[in-house]
Amino acid sequence: MKKPNFHTLFARLLTAFALLGLVPLFFVNQLWYHNTRSIVYQNELDSSISLLNQLNIRLENALNTINVNTYPFIFDSHLQEVLNIAPVSEAVRMHNESVLKDSLVQIRENNSMISSVSYIGPYYQVCSVNSAIDFGKFRQQDWYQHFLEYGKKEFFSPVYVNDYIERRGTHVIGWIRRLSAGSGVQQPSSLLVEISHSSIASFLQPAIEGNSNRVFIFDSNGNPIFHPDENHPFISSDEDRRLFERISSGSSSFDFRYEGKPYIVTVSRMATTDWYLAIAVDTATLLSSTRAASHQVTMITLLVLAGLIFCAWMISRLITRPVFQLASAMKQVEDNRLDITLPPLRGYEEISVLSNGFNNMLAHIRRLLTDIRKEEEEKREAELKMLQAQINPHFLYNTLNVIRWRAVMHNEQIISKMVLSLIRLLEFSGQKTAEFVTIEKEVEHAKSYVELIQYQYGDKFTVDYQISSQLLSCYTIKFILQPLIENAIFHGLIPMEDIGQLYVSIQPDADKIHFTIYDNGVGMEFPKGGYTPAFRGLGLSNVNERLCRHFGKEAGLRIQSRINEGTRIDFEIPFVFSNDT
Repeated sequence: MKKPNFHTLFARLLTAFALLGLVPLFFVNQLWYHNTRSIVYQNELDSSISLLNQLNIRLENALNTINVNTYPFIFDSHLQEVLNIAPVSEAVRMHNESVLKDSLVQIRENNSMISSVSYIGPYYQVCSVNSAIDFGKFRQQDWYQHFLEYGKKEFFSPVYVNDYIERRGTHVIGWIRRLSAGSGVQQPSSLLVEISHSSIASFLQPAIEGNSNRVFIFDSNGNPIFHPDENHPFISSDEDRRLFERISSGSSSFDFRYEGKPYIVTVSRMATTDWYLAIAVDTATLLSSTRAASHQVTMITLLVLAGLIFCAWMISRLITRPVFQLASAMKQVEDNRLDITLPPLRGYEEISVLSNGFNNMLAHIRRLLTDIRKEEEEKREAELKMLQAQINPHFLYNTLNVIRWRAVMHNEQIISKMVLSLIRLLEFSGQKTAEFVTIEKEVEHAKSYVELIQYQYGDKFTVDYQISSQLLSCYTIKFILQPLIENAIFHGLIPMEDIGQLYVSIQPDADKIHFTIYDNGVGMEFPKGGYTPAFRGLGLSNVNERLCRHFGKEAGLRIQSRINEGTRIDFEIPFVFSNDT
């Protein structure tokens, strides 16, 4: 049997139906372009928001680390005596200045972002650098006078040149903390940490390198803290002021023309510094790939139209049944039946190609779903490994330093207990086990962590554990208690002047296991009408995300807090009796 001349028939059909196909093709192509443009726009907006949140978290963590490094000036009783008692002789003065300078140098060396650290008080004026210091010139800074006048506890300055330090003259951002009472124009006892502006640029560059995004940082007064133009002066231009007006208006995202180019701008406000962090994405560059794809889709649509015309002309009773079979199979796929395989269809070659292509497409989809599930599992393992690796090096350093001094001042029994707690903590963190562990193991890990903290801070706080014994053999997600306890201690109890109390409870509640972590610390402020705040800390965010992923959104963290009254975190998980979940 002679095969039909498909090429001749294709040419005839293409000629006959070309005009009829061009009009719908045009509208379909335009509809596709606008829909694709909207999708690309939204995806890029979501990507910018994600990047913005990452940069916000990184900067917040870096600045919080600097804050923690200054704690000796607040909590070290020996250092407080040096600061607040007038020297009785010149020898005492020189000795105390040496002690102060060593402490300031230690703070500077603990963080590469810090350019210098200075103490300014009624009895001493000391800087961590060895250059000559003109503190009188420093006190003439407008922002410092503002800090004195309004009696602020903490203050971040605009970018300025520290030309009061001999042989320096670099651009820095000043963070000043009031250590003693003072008001009006009277000089209080203060600690000044100068952050190198170039270090902020180096800190942000790896996150934005290789893309067309532009990053801006303004303080609450509109002064530029970071600008994508390296040669930009640290004063706002007219265009910068227009941009800041839109940023500070409260919009989380908006379109804006900067230097004649259209941008999509997303905004986030940093809680620690009250800075505005913004990312601008070039709209023209964003949509260029969409326009190129539009031409390709037009060609593909033409080919598809030609194929449809060809198939329509060749339909007969011989291929009616295979087409129905194909339609039935596609209906099953529409109903999420991806495990089917279309048998070989008899008929013309085009039908066979279509059936084979359909089977190949289903096989490809199944492979993609398998790859996605594998990637999700690898992501879960990576998150767990990341959390295991999140042992703060400053915490380890401080703990080992405490052990060193305990060896000098106390007996070996205390050292043995501290070393044992540290060993338990590190062993649990380094175990290559499944993500689920028994509640007993999780509680032991948390207790080891708390014991180490108590060795550092003495009787700064007490802990009350209320753990139901019948729940110890049940399973829970690994590393959910320690991050919550750490947050309560360092953000709630340590800043307190009085002895704080931490309460940890794990109790059965109907068909759930109820976890409660409560502290009577300094608390935090919530927006009106809010109950659960945004999880800005990496530890809290990780715990909340893993709880929701494993047990649903109803298992997420619920946080209640009031200023000076404490913070309470609650969540529930179902009963789990195996680590194979």
